[in-house]
Amino acid sequence: MIKKITLFFCLCLMFFPFVSPVTEASANGQPFSVRPILPVNQDKNITNYISITTNKKEISQEIQFIVTNKTNQPLKIKVHPVNALTSPNGVIQYLPTLKETNSEIIKNQYGLEQFIKGENTLELKPSENKVVKLNVDIPEMNGTILGGVGFQTIKESK
Repeated sequence: MIKKITLFFCLCLMFFPFVSPVTEASANGQPFSVRPILPVNQDKNITNYISITTNKKEISQEIQFIVTNKTNQPLKIKVHPVNALTSPNGVIQYLPTLKETNSEIIKNQYGLEQFIKGENTLELKPSENKVVKLNVDIPEMNGTILGGVGFQTIKESK
């Protein structure tokens, strides 16, 4: 029996800056950008996000993103995997935990969050680019894993 695991990373950019009401992000757009580095086993004709389909029983692979600070200030960014859940409106939403209210995943074993390990925070100097490397390790499973990786600014407050 051939088990198929489809790993679908929808690059979900979640920006929730913890700042005062007047921010650089609101005046000049988002303070950073994120671009996926497509792996060699990327699904054909998909170029905007990471999408991997395999006939193997499990998958172990590194995925990468280029994060660019678009400001003249240092930035601290939180990097976290998110699960793709169905909202009460029937739309996919990306959340960092399986225990959110009003959203559900039928079987917790299919939550992407538990299968990604890597950097939790990233510090960027003004105009700096960095490559974020995350390891995806999904054990033998039959089905589809959906989710993404969220990037969010962190502002230190007193």
